[in-house]
Amino acid sequence: MFCNVNRSIYGEFEKEYTLKGIKLYRFVVPATALASPYDNPDNHCYCTDKVISRNCNASGVLDLRAKKPVFLSLPHFLFASDFILESLDGINRNVEEHKTFVDVEPITGFTMHFAKRLQVNIFFNRTSQIDILANLQSEFVFPVVWLNETAMIGDDTANTFKSKVATPMNALKIHGNQGKDRVTKRSPALSYPMFTLVTGIVGRWRAVCVTALQRPNSDAAAIRVVVGIAAASLNVKGP
Repeated sequence: MFCNVNRSIYGEFEKEYTLKGIKLYRFVVPATALASPYDNPDNHCYCTDKVISRNCNASGVLDLRAKKPVFLSLPHFLFASDFILESLDGINRNVEEHKTFVDVEPITGFTMHFAKRLQVNIFFNRTSQIDILANLQSEFVFPVVWLNETAMIGDDTANTFKSKVATPMNALKIHGNQGKDRVTKRSPALSYPMFTLVTGIVGRWRAVCVTALQRPNSDAAAIRVVVGIAAASLNVKGP
């Protein structure tokens, strides 16, 4: 059901860190991605029901009823408006446990770690046709299930990457700072499922390599060789 949510989603650069000896850049889905149009004007076209959204003031949920009878959110309504939580008990929002992110190696753009976390919700409103809903004081969004799809590079693959890619890059004095200098706060528009999101990030960093290849006095040849080795080693198509 997450193959098409009728919109793109984006990530913002959060931090640089090291995983299994490999330097990575983390991009996360920020609060602004699902913010109300008042907080993020870019989201104005996603406000399709002014009554339920309280005149487009609701944040943190995506109305998919045009295609599917559900509302999509991050787990435990992370980044959602407080009034969405007023009729619910047991909500315990935790940014570290409930955020969606992707970690990429900045030179090759290979994804080493990611977590896609989404929550499926059903909308209930008052109706005389169902007894249990006849006495509702107001409509509300009810959480049904939340999903956590997470993957991390294995030890053997990490060692292969370091020996066949990181070591040659160090020998040729190619460093991720070349790419980091070109990083903007926001990554390109990304779409679910996560494979599509990952492809957007990979495309961004491969574009950095292509840009370097077009510039004189750069590490163009070295980057081409290293990325080619990486692609062959990990069985993917290089830039």
